[in-house]
Amino acid sequence: MEDIQEFYNLQRFAKLRSDILLDLKQNMDEVSVFLRRYPRKVILGALSDPTSPRNQEILRDISRFYFAVSPHYRRELIMLSTILTNNYVIRAIENVKTLDKDKFEEQYINYAIKCNRFKFKDINPQIMLRVLVDGIYYGLMIENKRSFFLKPLMHKYCRLAAVENGVWRFAFDLSYFNDKKTKLLLPSHGSEFVKAYTAYKGDKEKGIEGDKTLRWFIPKNQICIKFDEEYPFIMPPFIGCFKAIIDLETYQEIKKDGAILDNYKLINYTVETDTDGNPALSYEQIERYYRQIAGAVPEGIGIAVNPFKAESITLKDTQNSANDYTEDATRTLFDNMGSSPLLFGVGANPTYKVIELSLIVDATMMMKLLRQIERVFNVKYQREMSLHEDYLFEIYFLDQYSFNKDEVANRMQKAAMYGVPSKLLYAAALGQEPIDAYTASYLENEVLGCGVDIYNRPLISSNTLSNGEVGRPETDTPSENTELNISNNDDYK
Repeated sequence: MEDIQEFYNLQRFAKLRSDILLDLKQNMDEVSVFLRRYPRKVILGALSDPTSPRNQEILRDISRFYFAVSPHYRRELIMLSTILTNNYVIRAIENVKTLDKDKFEEQYINYAIKCNRFKFKDINPQIMLRVLVDGIYYGLMIENKRSFFLKPLMHKYCRLAAVENGVWRFAFDLSYFNDKKTKLLLPSHGSEFVKAYTAYKGDKEKGIEGDKTLRWFIPKNQICIKFDEEYPFIMPPFIGCFKAIIDLETYQEIKKDGAILDNYKLINYTVETDTDGNPALSYEQIERYYRQIAGAVPEGIGIAVNPFKAESITLKDTQNSANDYTEDATRTLFDNMGSSPLLFGVGANPTYKVIELSLIVDATMMMKLLRQIERVFNVKYQREMSLHEDYLFEIYFLDQYSFNKDEVANRMQKAAMYGVPSKLLYAAALGQEPIDAYTASYLENEVLGCGVDIYNRPLISSNTLSNGEVGRPETDTPSENTELNISNNDDYK
């Protein structure tokens, strides 16, 4: 019976995977929206009033477009979304003096295994990147005993509905499944969505009458992360740099056009005229000479014919010709993003302190999002575990990012050396999952005996090698200074 159930679970998971691929095929129309480009006037108009729902949608489209085509915007968002290490520990929120040791250990291991299945180091950067692009993340947490993954939902079918236990909750528009194509995707959203859609739309075959008031559905297995928790409206966090991106594109075009004009040549020949202004040559003769010259010059050289003497006129600013306006616009772009341009190789005389301070600000901003993710998982799984578990736990992410991870690890190591109970924190700072730290410790100490049979004493080195005497080994041929020091010390014996 267990084999049949296992086979059914594998079939169901395979079906779920195929539904996800179908989702990608059926939603290819979203690509045209994702890469939609707006003129400068529309962008500036949307920036003038970002609280308008229509302007918010425009700004999200612009953010998605620039993430696809602007290397500066893309690098900034990817850097921010991946700057944190996402290392974490599992803490008990119980009175440890009253717990049952064996039961506590069993439930701790089970929860550590569950957390390991979440793959925070993979899903957290995905969530953060989407939040940075759109300003919010709407998704579903789909899991079974073997797997876990997030299914992002289309933004225009989701609306913020409530805040429960400090966690954002959204409602989904079930009319999304009214189309024949999208209705095929309904099973991939889970049985909860199937029941909700049946209650909303009805089922004639089963005699169920629909209720149109149930159009907006709040799923239980949802995850919602919002960048600005202080405001009810939603907008991408870096809309302030859109104008700088437009300016950068403009300067790049000007620089390109200027290079073309600098290499462009014009050949002008004058046709003499009489006193009445009539040309001395016939039109056929002028055209014949023009064609002869035009056929002999290479590409990039123009030809003009007129009765006047032509003089060259340039609008080039010779005084500021050495200025690189493109580099200035790039520096302004990163300044508007709030990051140091030195991180991306823009600017001169980079100093480590300036870069370090900029990274601290960036990491602090992203830690705010990480605390939201931490709160979502703690609220959801503490509520589920409280139904059948005796002890409750919580996830805690370390304040650690890519550029201070060694410093954090060293701090945890020193604390452990001086008796502070921070071994689990030290293991997490080194990148170990809680379940990995537990199983590795049990494997090395209890199973393989690494701490007793293999590493029962420190490795031999110049610091541990000794023949019963302290200090550096004496040499057979001491120097004159050594003999003089010995002689002087003997005077004080």
